[in-house]
Amino acid sequence: KILFMQNPRTYSKEVEQTVITSAMNQSTPTQICAILGLCGIDRVNFIADITNTSHALGKAYNEALKEGVSDVDSMLHLSALRGDIDAIICIEKKKEKDYEAELRYNLFGL
Repeated sequence: KILFMQNPRTYSKEVEQTVITSAMNQSTPTQICAILGLCGIDRVNFIADITNTSHALGKAYNEALKEGVSDVDSMLHLSALRGDIDAIICIEKKKEKDYEAELRYNLFGL
Protein backbone atom coordinates (compact mmCIF):
# COMPACT_ATOMS: atom_id res chain seq x y z
CA LYS A 1 0.00 0.00 0.00
CA ILE A 2 1.47 3.33 -1.05
CA LEU A 3 0.80 6.38 1.05
CA PHE A 4 0.92 9.82 -0.50
CA MET A 5 1.77 12.71 1.77
CA GLN A 6 0.01 16.02 1.34
CA ASN A 7 2.94 17.99 2.74
CA PRO A 8 6.43 16.88 1.75
CA ARG A 9 9.02 16.61 4.51
CA THR A 10 11.37 19.54 4.87
CA TYR A 11 14.89 19.60 6.26
CA SER A 12 16.97 22.18 8.09
CA LYS A 13 19.55 24.29 6.27
CA GLU A 14 22.29 22.36 8.07
CA VAL A 15 21.01 19.03 6.72
CA GLU A 16 20.64 20.48 3.22
CA GLN A 17 24.20 21.82 3.35
CA THR A 18 25.51 18.45 4.52
CA VAL A 19 23.69 16.77 1.63
CA ILE A 20 25.14 19.23 -0.90
CA THR A 21 28.68 18.98 0.44
CA SER A 22 28.51 15.19 0.65
CA ALA A 23 27.05 14.86 -2.85
CA MET A 24 29.82 17.03 -4.29
CA ASN A 25 32.22 14.52 -2.72
CA GLN A 26 30.27 11.73 -4.47
CA SER A 27 28.76 10.29 -1.27
CA THR A 28 25.80 7.94 -1.63
CA PRO A 29 22.49 8.52 0.18
CA THR A 30 23.30 5.74 2.66
CA GLN A 31 26.69 7.30 3.38
CA ILE A 32 24.97 10.64 4.00
CA CYS A 33 22.60 8.90 6.42
CA ALA A 34 25.62 7.65 8.36
CA ILE A 35 27.14 11.15 8.38
CA LEU A 36 23.88 12.54 9.75
CA GLY A 37 23.47 9.67 12.21
CA LEU A 38 20.03 8.71 10.90
CA CYS A 39 18.40 5.39 11.73
CA GLY A 40 14.98 3.79 11.72
CA ILE A 41 12.08 5.62 10.13
CA ASP A 42 14.11 8.84 9.84
CA ARG A 43 16.63 7.00 7.67
CA VAL A 44 13.88 5.45 5.51
CA ASN A 45 12.16 8.82 5.02
CA PHE A 46 15.45 10.57 4.27
CA ILE A 47 16.45 8.00 1.63
CA ALA A 48 12.98 8.21 0.09
CA ASP A 49 13.30 12.00 -0.17
CA ILE A 50 16.88 12.15 -1.40
CA THR A 51 16.20 9.58 -4.13
CA ASN A 52 13.00 11.33 -5.22
CA THR A 53 13.95 13.71 -8.03
CA SER A 54 10.82 15.79 -7.51
CA HIS A 55 11.60 16.44 -3.82
CA ALA A 56 13.70 19.52 -3.02
CA LEU A 57 16.30 17.38 -1.24
CA GLY A 58 16.57 15.02 -4.22
CA LYS A 59 16.96 17.95 -6.61
CA ALA A 60 19.71 19.46 -4.47
CA TYR A 61 21.49 16.09 -4.18
CA ASN A 62 21.45 15.45 -7.94
CA GLU A 63 22.61 18.97 -8.81
CA ALA A 64 25.48 18.71 -6.31
CA LEU A 65 26.47 15.29 -7.69
CA LYS A 66 26.72 16.75 -11.19
CA GLU A 67 28.65 19.77 -9.93
CA GLY A 68 31.10 17.54 -8.09
CA VAL A 69 31.73 15.46 -11.21
CA SER A 70 32.21 18.63 -13.22
CA ASP A 71 34.76 19.93 -10.69
CA VAL A 72 36.68 16.65 -10.82
CA ASP A 73 36.69 16.70 -14.62
CA SER A 74 37.95 20.29 -14.61
CA MET A 75 40.80 19.45 -12.25
CA LEU A 76 41.71 16.39 -14.32
CA HIS A 77 41.89 18.43 -17.49
CA LEU A 78 43.96 21.11 -15.79
CA SER A 79 46.38 18.46 -14.51
CA ALA A 80 46.55 16.86 -17.95
CA LEU A 81 47.38 20.21 -19.51
CA ARG A 82 50.24 20.52 -17.05
CA GLY A 83 51.59 17.18 -18.28
CA ASP A 84 50.35 14.84 -15.55
CA ILE A 85 50.46 11.40 -17.21
CA ASP A 86 48.09 9.84 -14.65
CA ALA A 87 45.50 12.54 -15.38
CA ILE A 88 45.80 11.92 -19.12
CA ILE A 89 45.35 8.16 -18.60
CA CYS A 90 42.34 8.78 -16.35
CA ILE A 91 40.73 11.06 -18.95
CA GLU A 92 41.23 8.45 -21.67
CA LYS A 93 39.75 5.71 -19.48
CA LYS A 94 36.76 7.94 -18.72
CA LYS A 95 36.25 8.59 -22.44
CA GLU A 96 36.29 4.84 -23.11
CA LYS A 97 33.84 4.19 -20.28
CA ASP A 98 31.51 6.96 -21.49
CA TYR A 99 31.68 5.61 -25.06
CA GLU A 100 30.84 2.08 -23.85
CA ALA A 101 27.92 3.40 -21.79
CA GLU A 102 26.62 5.33 -24.80
CA LEU A 103 26.88 2.25 -27.02
CA ARG A 104 25.13 0.10 -24.41
CA TYR A 105 22.33 2.64 -24.21
CA ASN A 106 21.98 3.00 -27.99
CA LEU A 107 22.09 -0.75 -28.65
CA PHE A 108 20.24 -2.18 -25.68
CA GLY A 109 18.55 0.75 -23.93
CA LEU A 110 20.54 0.09 -20.74
